[in-house]
Amino acid sequence: MRLTRLIAQALHHPSTLRFIYVDGAYLVYDALDGPCTAAAAVYQVLNDPACNFAYTPGDVEDGRAPVPECLFPKRPWFPHDRGQGSY
Repeated sequence: MRLTRLIAQALHHPSTLRFIYVDGAYLVYDALDGPCTAAAAVYQVLNDPACNFAYTPGDVEDGRAPVPECLFPKRPWFPHDRGQGSY
């Protein structure tokens, strides 16, 4: 997975990089608050080109969900990603 390597190189915490298979696809996220805690924060889906999808481990559906805007920082592994506050 070339994209996964790019994500791992760009993150400051590669030891917290997690993968989960839901809804017929793999989601990649940085589990800074823990990978499986129901109380964990919302994690950005790192391998989705849209910047406004998130994953919450404690979610009933355990899938990705849209967030109102692109609230996450720029992702250097996606060309032309504007990140924070962009649409």
